[in-house]
Amino acid sequence: MHNIYLNGYAIEPITIHNLDKYEDVFYCNEEYYIITDGHPATKNDCIDTIEYSIDGISKNNIHNIGFCYNNEAVACLFLIEGYPCADILWLGLFLVHNKFKRKHIGSKCIKALIDSMKQTDIKCIRLSVQNNNISGLSFWQH
Repeated sequence: MHNIYLNGYAIEPITIHNLDKYEDVFYCNEEYYIITDGHPATKNDCIDTIEYSIDGISKNNIHNIGFCYNNEAVACLFLIEGYPCADILWLGLFLVHNKFKRKHIGSKCIKALIDSMKQTDIKCIRLSVQNNNISGLSFWQH
């Protein structure tokens, strides 16, 4: 995946080579990590997220996507194409930096993703969110 631009936002793959640019997005989403891991995000949590794999799923189908504005990290989206079935896109994690929350940026990112999926064989987008993740649940309900 090469950098593309959407309404002024650069969209790029997150890799071990540019992870430092996105780390603060992980760290400021403390609520999610405390709920899921029992502690705020660590560097190892960031690395584990971008190195995530599932047996039987090609690494080519697992995407760690970063959204930037003026070279500042705005959001991270982690998704898997063809999981659990070939025509499904699974959203594993979507994090927005605190200073960009409640500005409809997250909604614009997800809408752009949904619009782009209309040009593919993907028939369904699935996600999971924990009931006790109040801000995450609120975002997806909207």
